[in-house]
Amino acid sequence: MENVNFELYKVFYYVAKNKNLTRAAEELFISQPAITQSIKKLEEQIGYTLFYRTKHGMNLTKEGEILFNYLKVPIECLQKGKSKIEELFEEKNMILRLGGGTTVLQHNLLDPLQKFRTNHAQIQFIIKHDITKKLLEMLVNDQLDLVILTSLIPTTEEILFIPIEEMHDRFVASVKEFGDYQEKIFSMKDINTLPIVLQENSSSTRSFLDGIATNERTVLSATYELVSYGLVLEFVKAGLGVGFINTNRITKELKSNKLFELKTDFKIPNRHVYVAIHKKNSNNKLLQEFIRYLKKES
Repeated sequence: MENVNFELYKVFYYVAKNKNLTRAAEELFISQPAITQSIKKLEEQIGYTLFYRTKHGMNLTKEGEILFNYLKVPIECLQKGKSKIEELFEEKNMILRLGGGTTVLQHNLLDPLQKFRTNHAQIQFIIKHDITKKLLEMLVNDQLDLVILTSLIPTTEEILFIPIEEMHDRFVASVKEFGDYQEKIFSMKDINTLPIVLQENSSSTRSFLDGIATNERTVLSATYELVSYGLVLEFVKAGLGVGFINTNRITKELKSNKLFELKTDFKIPNRHVYVAIHKKNSNNKLLQEFIRYLKKES
C-alpha cells in the first residue's frame, strides 16, 4: 500500500461520520464531486471498497468500519488541538474590562481572578476603580464589560444584575476594649454615644448604614471617618472604636473571640454583592465563566 495523502483520510472520516456526501461537503467546504473523487482515489490506493450506497446514504463496508475506528480518535484529537490553539489566539487578543469600588475589588475579585487566570493566562485585564454610578455609566457606554457593586442603582433596562454573595453587615468591636458590652442590647442612639469608625460618606456601605440610622431617627457621628473598608477593620481590631463590618470577612476573628457583634434592638437587613453586565453580553461564554468564578462555583 503506497503512502496516502492525509487529506483523503480526512474526507473519508467526514463522509463516514455524516453517512452523507452533501453534509460532508458542507463541513469541509468543498464540492460534492470533489468528495466523490477523493473517496474513489482512497479506495484505489488502499485496494478496498470503503462504502456502499443505500437509499439512506453512505454506509461503511467491513473494511471501512475498521479504517474509521482507527482514524476517529487521532482526527478528533487534531480537531480539539486546533480548537484549543484558536481559543488561545483569541484569548491572547482579548481584554476583560472590570470595575468596582475598593472594598469589593479587594474582597470579591482577587481570589477568583487568580484562579481564573490559571486557566486563561492569555487574557489581559483592565481594572477601573470609581463610584458605582460612574462605573455603570461606563458599562452602558461599552467602556467596561463587568462591574462589581454592593448596591442596585436604577440605570437602564440594558443592564443585568447578578447576585454573587450575600453580605451580613453588623456593628463590631474589639473584645479587649469593649468586651463589657457583649451582652448589652444597643439602640442606634446608644451606638452613637460610642467611638465609631466609619467609611466616608461617598461609599455605598456608609450610604446603606446612614439609611438604617435615618429609620432609627439618628444621625451617626463618626469619631474616625476613613477612606476604605480595610482601614475601618484595622481601626476596629486596634480597639479604637466600633465599626460597621461585613462579618463574612471576619469569621476567624469572631471565632477566636478577638471581635464580637454588638446586639441591637433594630434589624440590619442583609445586602448582596452583585455583578452588572450589559444584556448584549449575557451569552458571552468567557464572561459567564468569569462570573462563575466570582460566585465561587468554579
